[in-house]
Amino acid sequence: MAQATNKEKKEAQKAAPSPMPKKAATTKKPAGPVIYMGPNLRNLITHGQVFIDGSPPIPGDLVEVATPLFLPVDDLPKAKMELSSTTSPLSKAYAKAKAALEEGGIIK
Repeated sequence: MAQATNKEKKEAQKAAPSPMPKKAATTKKPAGPVIYMGPNLRNLITHGQVFIDGSPPIPGDLVEVATPLFLPVDDLPKAKMELSSTTSPLSKAYAKAKAALEEGGIIK
């Protein structure tokens, strides 16, 4: 009985169905002190607010747009530069959050 080669093993793994369905990608919350670089959220969070132990609980309807705007405090200089460019990922996340918040009536 011949042993399967590495190539055959890899092909068999690709062909086999995955035992667990893939989960949707989630945005990882940074740990430690973070700063919120998004638009003000009425009665919740203000732009530039610092949280010592990571981001606070965020209402479910805001998680998707607000989570990417919590950054490690050490990244503040880079974040300010990124916000000044309309093409940066952070600037786009800010614009997306602002649009969503204005639509929902919870922006200050």
